[in-house]
Amino acid sequence: MKASSHDPKVPQSELGDLLRYWRDMRGVSQLDLSLEAGVSQRQISFIESGRSVPGRDTLLTLAQTLDVPLRERNALLLAAGYAPVYSEAPWNAHEMHSVIAALERVDRQHEPFPAIVMDRHWNVLMTNDAAPRFFDCFIDMASRKSPRNMLHLIFDPQGMRPFVADWDTVSRRTICRWFYSALNSDRTGDEPYAREASANSKTRAASRRTFPITMER
Repeated sequence: MKASSHDPKVPQSELGDLLRYWRDMRGVSQLDLSLEAGVSQRQISFIESGRSVPGRDTLLTLAQTLDVPLRERNALLLAAGYAPVYSEAPWNAHEMHSVIAALERVDRQHEPFPAIVMDRHWNVLMTNDAAPRFFDCFIDMASRKSPRNMLHLIFDPQGMRPFVADWDTVSRRTICRWFYSALNSDRTGDEPYAREASANSKTRAASRRTFPITMER
């Protein structure tokens, strides 16, 4: 495919930096990306160096091949001078009403067992009635500040951590899950709770030779 002559609204190097970032995150070489996406290695090199800007379809193909999150695909499009195509409406926006209603129904159907809906930073968005009753059996949830964050709740010594059986396995797998989520999140930085949980767990686990983290999918 030929590169577009489209004049981006932002410096071309930003697009190149973004594409290189996601390629590095996925551990993919320019050649591998070229073969998977059907885009010449020369064009990928030119995009990353800021020498050319791809057409919109080509850019979306590269993003799809790299499994770039939809939010970050918008960032790639903007960096190339194109309008974003994916909605970034808040979870409780009016247009999300049908989705929220479906989630509330799923939560209710889990009764009498606890069910929780979280955002990508593990902040609790909604629960069914059983969830607070369950956690109140161990800690005083009313004393926890909002927004409540599940990573903080799990790893906090004043939270659920003392009540978790087989802590080493649970903490390692939880951090692995968070780590994988972080790889598929944006580049604005991790939530403070996630950084705290990760740092504390890695430090403790390293002394027992249970880390480095391995990906469990």
